[in-house]
Amino acid sequence: MTDYYVRKTGNDANAGTSPAAAWLTIDHAANNVSAGDNVYIGAGTYRESITMDTNGSDGNVISYIGDIDGSQTGDAGHVIVTAHDSETASPTRNECINMNGKTFVTIRNISLLSGSLIPLNDTATGNK
Repeated sequence: MTDYYVRKTGNDANAGTSPAAAWLTIDHAANNVSAGDNVYIGAGTYRESITMDTNGSDGNVISYIGDIDGSQTGDAGHVIVTAHDSETASPTRNECINMNGKTFVTIRNISLLSGSLIPLNDTATGNK
């Protein structure tokens, strides 16, 4: 069981095993972790599509944890994964996370923003 780190200042060529050697993308983490590993993700907006490539197992869950208080990565704040390439652009990806049939994976303290944005109290669809 290993702790890995993802930060907006990271690089996917790094080892990912410390905040100073963090990876840049969550998808890179999803390609390199094993059952029982934790991935601490520093604050920021991650404009990527993540495909889970590894299963956890019973008693050895893979955890992706948004480090909103900065205690693990040093980067406190919101952790957002979005299908939008900019704040005003339409989504360019259909999904933020593709579980790819993987099991024993947890995702905590991460906001996901994908698809079309529908305003609250949208009278056309009745959504509230």
